[in-house]
Amino acid sequence: MPKPDEPRYLGLDLAWGQGAKPARTGLAVLDAAGRLIESMSVRTDAEIAEFVARHDSSTLVAAMDAPLVVPNEAGRRPCEAMVGAEFGRFGAGAYPANRGNPSFSPAPRGAKLAHAFGWDMDPAAGTGKGLKVCIEVYPHPAMVSLFPLDYVIPYKAKQGRDLAGLKVAFGRLLTGMESTCGHQLALPESQRWQGIRAIATQAARKSELDAIEDEIDAIFCAYLAWLWATEPARMRVYGDYAAGYIVTPHPPNLDVIAGRPAPRAPAQAPRAAAQMPTMNARLRRHFTELGNQRADGHAIYADDAVLHYMHSGERLHGRANIEAAHREYPGRPAVFEVHRVECSEHAGVVEMTLRFGGIEPHAVVAVLELREHHIVTERRYIAEPGKPAAYRARWVQLAAGGPSG
Repeated sequence: MPKPDEPRYLGLDLAWGQGAKPARTGLAVLDAAGRLIESMSVRTDAEIAEFVARHDSSTLVAAMDAPLVVPNEAGRRPCEAMVGAEFGRFGAGAYPANRGNPSFSPAPRGAKLAHAFGWDMDPAAGTGKGLKVCIEVYPHPAMVSLFPLDYVIPYKAKQGRDLAGLKVAFGRLLTGMESTCGHQLALPESQRWQGIRAIATQAARKSELDAIEDEIDAIFCAYLAWLWATEPARMRVYGDYAAGYIVTPHPPNLDVIAGRPAPRAPAQAPRAAAQMPTMNARLRRHFTELGNQRADGHAIYADDAVLHYMHSGERLHGRANIEAAHREYPGRPAVFEVHRVECSEHAGVVEMTLRFGGIEPHAVVAVLELREHHIVTERRYIAEPGKPAAYRARWVQLAAGGPSG
């Protein structure tokens, strides 16, 4: 145990409910200097209490990824709406909590634990010597702000995510944490962190990644507890103690495109402009080759590229997955007839017509985000052919040759 007044900073990625077999809860603790000293995952309240007792101190800050204050009977809390308004476009909206969920009635599990441990849940209580406080946090928007990210890292084991894609996502997550807080938490010196790294790299089953996910989140929560105590100006409280709240770092600078470096100063624009014809040609060649099975047709994607199919709501992460999905497309050979390519240093738009297998041609538009002459995000819009609308027939002319004319 620490000395009675030696600060401790706890992170808890708390499972909301307790069924016959409770889900995992991640736990982590930092010492007075902000160094990671222990992390693990458990399932029961008794195991959580044992961990807390082992690291208890009269000066303690806990950051919990779970609702603490849920007074609303239905719908979502105002704080969740606020977080969604700020971070929803990054994929970091908050899941609604209300008393209609048995996990939060009559009181959330997190609140029961906080009361049992003597932790003050009011964010207005502040931090300091002799205070034991607990705040509600949410890692996804915090990662968006601190890494920073243009979209949340897809490391959660949701339906449709395969092992290869999850391992790429876990690699990004761990690298992001090392870059953001690795020095503060002394992660390079942590044997447990190296063990987590090894599991993420060598995992042969998704269950192996699932076993470390909550622990990783708890370590990040512990860092948020450290920030709340040592750099409160970097943190923002959405909501309040009466109606529920979430604490997270301030949103990223909206002038920074997609969480990446801002465009270069105008003085360097001539060099960038000179490169645009080359990039235009590469994009035209890429989409022309996309309908065939040319091995170099995907070299233009960055390793961490994301492809969004906007018409179906699907998303592919990583160049390897994008290429594999394209190769499995049953409509090959297909032809992308490229009509127009426009791009700047950081963005591009490509208009095409897709033709395959005797099916009516489809209009396609690809909206691109570029980084160092590679596609990092592609939003592909594919329009199904439709019949002319009768109401506007007297004003329009039908285009020949398909939807793109």
